[in-house]
Amino acid sequence: MEVNSVAIQLALLFVPGLFWAMIDAAHRPASQSGQFVYTLRVFAFGVIAYSIIGIIYRLCGAQFDIVRFSRDGWHLDDAIDELLWAVLAALILSIFWLYGRTYKIVTRFLNKIGATNHIADQDIWEFMFNSDQPKIKYSHVRDYSNELIYAGYVVAYSERTDLRELAMVDVCVYDSQAQLLYETPRLYLARSVSEITLEFPVAEN
Repeated sequence: MEVNSVAIQLALLFVPGLFWAMIDAAHRPASQSGQFVYTLRVFAFGVIAYSIIGIIYRLCGAQFDIVRFSRDGWHLDDAIDELLWAVLAALILSIFWLYGRTYKIVTRFLNKIGATNHIADQDIWEFMFNSDQPKIKYSHVRDYSNELIYAGYVVAYSERTDLRELAMVDVCVYDSQAQLLYETPRLYLARSVSEITLEFPVAEN
C-alpha cells in the first residue's frame, strides 16, 4: 500500500472531529482552546464518531472501510459513505457534548455523590448560571458603583472574566435602602467584577 494512501486514511480520521471541535470551540472561551488541546480534541472527537459508526456498521453486518491496512489496497471511494455518516454522527454528538458540558452533568453527579467539590474548568459565575434551578436564575445584583440593587431573573450572561454582563427580565430596581425606584421588563447590565455582588434570595426547599 502506498504511503499517500495511509496519509489520506489518517487525515480522514480528523474530518468528523474537526466539525465537532469547531462547534465546541464556538461555545468555549478562547482562553480554554490552546492549539495543542484543540488538535487533541479534533482527533479524539473523530475517533469517537468513527467508533460509533463502526459499531453500527458491525451490527448491521456491513464492512467498515475508512481504515484498511491490507494487501487488498484502499480507495477513497470505499470510505465516502463512512465519512459522511461519521460527520453526521459528529454533528449530533456535538449537541449532546455541548449540553453535557454546559450543565456539567458529570461534574454535578460527582458533586451530588460527594466525590468532589471541583467544578471543572468553569468559574463559580458560569457554574451558578448554568444551573437549571429557578432559585438560581432569580438574583439580586448589588451595583456598588451606582448604589443600586437589581432584582430579577437572569436569562443570559457573559463568560468574560474582566467584565460581567447580564441580561435580566422582570426587573425591579431599588436604591441602597431597598426603596423601589422603578420596574422594567428587560435590563442589560455590564460591570467590572469588583463592582457587583450577586445574591440568591430564594431559599432551598
